[in-house]
Amino acid sequence: MLRWSEPRVLADYLALPKGPGIYVIGHASDPARKVQAGQEIDAYLYNWPENFTSLYVGISESRREGVRGRLRSHFRARGNADLAARQKRGEMLWYIAALGTFASHEALFLALAKGFFPSNLRDEGKRFAIRLNREIDAQIAAEEAARKR
Repeated sequence: MLRWSEPRVLADYLALPKGPGIYVIGHASDPARKVQAGQEIDAYLYNWPENFTSLYVGISESRREGVRGRLRSHFRARGNADLAARQKRGEMLWYIAALGTFASHEALFLALAKGFFPSNLRDEGKRFAIRLNREIDAQIAAEEAARKR
């Protein structure tokens, strides 16, 4: 089951271990209150943080840098343009992450991207389909090579 990490400010990206996973960047719904870990387990959002409004969802399949590397890019304003603009205006951004391989969850988050993650500007569904197609092509090629042996 998917379990979100403790919410942290984006500047604390080094606190997250390296590895693949899903991450969400957002901000405090009420800037006067701190974002904190959710205590309830929701059937769809799992342990979603309290006082957290999502802006962007991303995934990294890299086993080297993984999610931490993606968060570093966003922190350095080299990721998403909307998140970079928010940081430039001084907005405090937070992140949560679920490390591991969550391919079955990725499609759910991509389906929600338009309404639930307004900073996702690229067509993430198209990127997901292209990546899935590459994986299928590689699997077919491996099976054909094995048959020829």
